[in-house]
Amino acid sequence: MILFAGNGYTVRDSDVTVVMSRSSGPGGQNVNKRRTRVCLRLDLTTAHLDAFVRKRLGELYRITNNNELVLCCDRFREQHKNYTTAFARLRKLLQTASIRPKPRVATKPSPEVQRRRLEAKRRHGRKKRERRELDFDGQI
Repeated sequence: MILFAGNGYTVRDSDVTVVMSRSSGPGGQNVNKRRTRVCLRLDLTTAHLDAFVRKRLGELYRITNNNELVLCCDRFREQHKNYTTAFARLRKLLQTASIRPKPRVATKPSPEVQRRRLEAKRRHGRKKRERRELDFDGQI
């Protein structure tokens, strides 16, 4: 079954491994009894991802040596909330990775901006020069 698909990726339920474990954080003594932490492991070798999306995932997020993307959520005390939050984070991460960044267009400062910057530097240097103490000879 397809969990979600987008521009350059399709994630099936067989590509994601869900592991529940004991959580740290809020919950008091209940933390020691309940398995509320949810970890998703997306196997990038079997997932249907474009080469671009796979590369961007590596740039945006850490990938394990086994070529897996691991997302854990233990924000809430309830397992189902952590489960839905983890899948929402995975969906958002894949959507972000599928967007191609705009290429940067190199620009040059305008001559007026360059002139103003150099004038400001001259004014600042003049101000500092005028603060110096003079010798008896009138030398700096």
